[in-house]
Amino acid sequence: WETAAAVVARFFPGASDVFLATGRNYPDALAGGAYAGRDRRPLLLTKGGGLTLPTRGQLVRLDPARTWILGGPAAVSDAIVNELWWLLATK
Repeated sequence: WETAAAVVARFFPGASDVFLATGRNYPDALAGGAYAGRDRRPLLLTKGGGLTLPTRGQLVRLDPARTWILGGPAAVSDAIVNELWWLLATK
């Protein structure tokens, strides 16, 4: 989580789209990473209980117009999606 956020902080001064995947199981992030890299869009990671502080910080900083959730609710829960929505809607 911290490494992904550090990479985004270093290489993305801004972004209109962000990809979000779980960092607990790699297939979604691995597949999404290729697509994100091709389109030069950042990929951030989350964990089961919610958004990590580094991920939250980068989402607030970037204030993306779209956040692409990689994987279904078993990978990125509805609670995390709701947390993401409130984070970006109330900033």
